[in-house]
Amino acid sequence: MPSRLDPFVEVMLRERADQLYLLPDEPVTLVKDGKPRRVSKQPLTDKHIYALMVEVAPPEAADKIDHQSETEFDYAAGNGLVRVRIVPEGGRLTAVISAIRRASDELPAPVVDQASTADAAEVTAKRSATARRSR
Repeated sequence: MPSRLDPFVEVMLRERADQLYLLPDEPVTLVKDGKPRRVSKQPLTDKHIYALMVEVAPPEAADKIDHQSETEFDYAAGNGLVRVRIVPEGGRLTAVISAIRRASDELPAPVVDQASTADAAEVTAKRSATARRSR
């Protein structure tokens, strides 16, 4: 059964965002390429953040949340794996969620054929020389 956190994680993964922030008195915020964007209308309360986190946290991490201790764990959402980092600040919980990308998720670097590049440069140089002579 999906958790209440899953829709936010789904948006983060679908949009290939860097992180998702759950901060007290702020809406859920997505960060992509260093630019924040709200993905909920209502600001989160301490109770919201607590409920979202203990629902998905393994028992050891849930105990740390209860004791206002920093913790980190991986969570397998419906469509991907994320790392959840919880940091209590001033008696309030904050959570930063980051996608765990597999190597297969990354796009391969383009392969440049050096011979083709050299041939193209030679053709361009010959055309330029021909154009100069015909003037």
